[in-house]
Amino acid sequence: MRIKRGGNQKGSVRLISGKWGGRVLYFPSVDGLRPTLRSQRETLFNWLRPIIKNSRCLDLFAGSGALGFEAASGGATSVIMVEKSKKAYLSLLSNAELLSAENCRIFNATAQSFLERYPDQFDIFFLDPPFSNPEILEKTVSLIKERLSEGQLIYLEGSNIKFLKELCQNHSLNIYKESSAGQRAGILAEKRKQTP
Repeated sequence: MRIKRGGNQKGSVRLISGKWGGRVLYFPSVDGLRPTLRSQRETLFNWLRPIIKNSRCLDLFAGSGALGFEAASGGATSVIMVEKSKKAYLSLLSNAELLSAENCRIFNATAQSFLERYPDQFDIFFLDPPFSNPEILEKTVSLIKERLSEGQLIYLEGSNIKFLKELCQNHSLNIYKESSAGQRAGILAEKRKQTP
């Protein structure tokens, strides 16, 4: 995720819906931290509305917490947020306390180290790494696809819809929904069913 560099600047994000709809969360200036746009979150959570309640979610590049807290606000049973930046991690802890978000757990780790250490199963995976390093997305999808089973969804966000589609093709993921606006693109996908 990405915002301006330097200083003590803070960014903010407003949650859209659910029990915390309208609440504003603040996050620190961290290089590469780029919250998912409001319009994209609205689209994504409209897609997820039928299934978000009682789901188990993993937000692997949590950053501002926009996706993870939105999922928790929408009724997810549990949301794990993983963030490698200590500064952003501490901000996530602070926001979770502010919201009394008992259904959220937050880890200060890289996506890869978390996936290697925790074999938990999830219904929805959110992958929204810094746009400047698409290799991270490729590597993380490779790690996750072995854990995906029928009915589980993976959300991919990046700056290029063509790249995201190729990623899905290369990793046998069926595109369930997609959206693209300017330099932002998102795809909700599921594991391709094996043909007998």
